[in-house]
Amino acid sequence: MHAGGLSHCIENVENLGILERDKSIQVRKEGVFVVSPLGVAEQIADLKISISDRLDQEGITDNWFNDNWNFGNGVTTNLSAADYETKIVGHDNGRTLNEMLQTGHVLEMANLRLHQTHNRTEGWAKYERRWRASTCPQFTHVLHLTWLVTKLPLRGFAYQRLLDLIEEAAEPERLDQYSMEPGKHFSTTRRYDGKPVHVRLASALPMS
Repeated sequence: MHAGGLSHCIENVENLGILERDKSIQVRKEGVFVVSPLGVAEQIADLKISISDRLDQEGITDNWFNDNWNFGNGVTTNLSAADYETKIVGHDNGRTLNEMLQTGHVLEMANLRLHQTHNRTEGWAKYERRWRASTCPQFTHVLHLTWLVTKLPLRGFAYQRLLDLIEEAAEPERLDQYSMEPGKHFSTTRRYDGKPVHVRLASALPMS
């Protein structure tokens, strides 16, 4: 079950809570902000972060997230691929060409040039410092972090149910309420092979 499936589970199937879906609301480590169309952010509330015991055991605390870390809306899954041999780390947060074209800004296609760049740009040392001392895995690995932003604190049973679904691969209730259409509520498991990944990025540069 991917983020969309968890969202469907939380609000529609098992009624575990109500997710925050207002796109003008931005949840950061420092608190909850409302962001104007011009990008001006005003803090409107403090933030309470609940981290599962498993993350704490693995050495990930709220200090793992740097300043102004944006937790997004609803349910979000973040992925980091760390290659121990090359000491390079990549986060699944790059902008695709399609995303650039949907920003609302005019892109002069005649001046658009594609270039290939390595997708693992953050050094291992910086990544390793995010973990509690001596807990960062000393081997190539992929780290999936799933978080959700709710309008109200959840009740105890709801947290436990989410932990079971996310961390213990518990079976979701009432499977008939989910779509088995590929990509709708479930995704296939992909295993990281440790090979370098390159992505094509677009940049509006004058053509020579």
